[in-house]
Amino acid sequence: MKKLYSKQLGSEVYALAPEQLKVFASSGYEVPTPEAVIADAGAIRIVPPAGKRAYAVFKFTTGAFVVRTSAETMTMQEVGTFVGEVVQAAIVCKLAENADPDRPKPEAAGGQIASAVAALTAAIRRATGEAHAGGDQAAAESPEVTE
Repeated sequence: MKKLYSKQLGSEVYALAPEQLKVFASSGYEVPTPEAVIADAGAIRIVPPAGKRAYAVFKFTTGAFVVRTSAETMTMQEVGTFVGEVVQAAIVCKLAENADPDRPKPEAAGGQIASAVAALTAAIRRATGEAHAGGDQAAAESPEVTE
């Protein structure tokens, strides 16, 4: 990622590299051309796939990839699908982050796998509302219910 000046925002913003745009495009997002990004990185829009309740977002001012979710009321049957969407969005964020040609590459492949697993685990825990280690502790302290 490079920092460029955005005429529309009137400040410096981070611009996505063509490799990062390809990650979003291959995941079903509508992306601008690399030329449009160079022209004004702050004026472009990355449109998520239609119907997704969780999707990857790039914050141009900070250069961070985040997962955004829509606020909806779901039935119990929809929760699994929603968690899957959150995990997919987290994977797109990580792939786009790794596709940055200006990012220093890790020494060994084991580090990439470990960081991807850690990102997926964190996304699943956030999606299910479980704290880092509090989920197991809360389950152990809850009273047993019998009928």
